[in-house]
Amino acid sequence: MDSSSLFHNLWLTPKELQITERRQKKYVPTFMYHVAQKHADANFSWNELEQKTTTKINLDKACIKGKLDSLQQHVQKLELAYKEIIEGERLKNTKFDEIVQWFPRIAADKEDLRQKGKHLDEIYAQAKQVQYILGELQKIKLGDKAIDPRVLKERDKAEKKIRNKYANDSSKIRDVSRFRLVFSSIQQLKEAFGELKAMNAFEIIRLKNK
Repeated sequence: MDSSSLFHNLWLTPKELQITERRQKKYVPTFMYHVAQKHADANFSWNELEQKTTTKINLDKACIKGKLDSLQQHVQKLELAYKEIIEGERLKNTKFDEIVQWFPRIAADKEDLRQKGKHLDEIYAQAKQVQYILGELQKIKLGDKAIDPRVLKERDKAEKKIRNKYANDSSKIRDVSRFRLVFSSIQQLKEAFGELKAMNAFEIIRLKNK
């Protein structure tokens, strides 16, 4: 995550945040990445978030005071929209919650998520092959309409993430090759998951089931 773009999304600028020291610049992207992950939960304290941000990054408290509050209304609107969508799905399928629970939650050790290659060129070469082979297998099983193949992760973003989050360890980068599968119902999603699992062409090592 680029710290500058995130600050602009918070209606702040890097200048206002006074990120000048090299040590602070190193911590900002990583810390704000974890902050952003919490935005989907409207129940946490925005005042606490403000305090943690200024303390963790050693900022002048006055430069950010009250500015994160403007995000709260937007986050709550997103949470409400999400709840409305879920309720709509429950009305369409009375077994919605049962199907959601049917999906396994698979946790993975961080070491299991490492790339086999250690150099970024090698990782991208492997990802390109995976993108084609796995994409073709998915088309055979699920059809073209369900597949939204994404391009490989942008190289400059991968390099930045490796520097800022993974201490220059390229083997920790993830999602270089990615796909999005689109379905109109949770029942179709369940059936597709079963089809993919039955392929035996790859191993599922992590499943979040959000």
